[in-house]
Amino acid sequence: TIAYETVTGGTLKRYPIGDAGGGMSLRVSDDGGQTSLRVGDDGKARIAYQGVKGIGFATLDGGHLVTSTIPGGTGGWAPVLALAPGNDAYLLWNRGLNGRGCGDGGSDPEDGTYFSTNGSGQWVTRRITTAYDGASLALDPATGELHALVGQYTLVYYHRVPGGKWQPRTLLSDGVVSPVIREDPRNGVLLVAYV
Repeated sequence: TIAYETVTGGTLKRYPIGDAGGGMSLRVSDDGGQTSLRVGDDGKARIAYQGVKGIGFATLDGGHLVTSTIPGGTGGWAPVLALAPGNDAYLLWNRGLNGRGCGDGGSDPEDGTYFSTNGSGQWVTRRITTAYDGASLALDPATGELHALVGQYTLVYYHRVPGGKWQPRTLLSDGVVSPVIREDPRNGVLLVAYV
């Protein structure tokens, strides 16, 4: 069971995410796992997760966990969440083979890494690349710029200014997996790690 928990004054409260756990992987991590958690500037948690119907999004509202499925998120896994000031959500997630083995029918024309946001008041989803299997996302809260890495043996950096298109740049082209990108809040320098 995947759950969101709070501890207040020594009292534990657990909020199970009933439709979480749609894939084979039970990893829970900040980048590329089954769930991704951020706390908004209103102090409320936002959770992106791999659900049985696709990519899910949950918030705790008045003691109740409210969940929804991201439109276009069917078959999605490994969500990565960033929150902008004002709590607009930005998600990267994968669609493609996910540890199910070679007998699941192979690739699909819809496979790739997708970007979803509710910044306009409703969820919008678009594929940014046909590559998948490792994504990381960083947001500059001062400028609204987004920085992403996608690693499927080739490591590609994607940059997006608010309202703009993703601009790709290949950083490495040999044997890269598990990329992570972060921005140093003191000076805006981007830091990249990978295997």
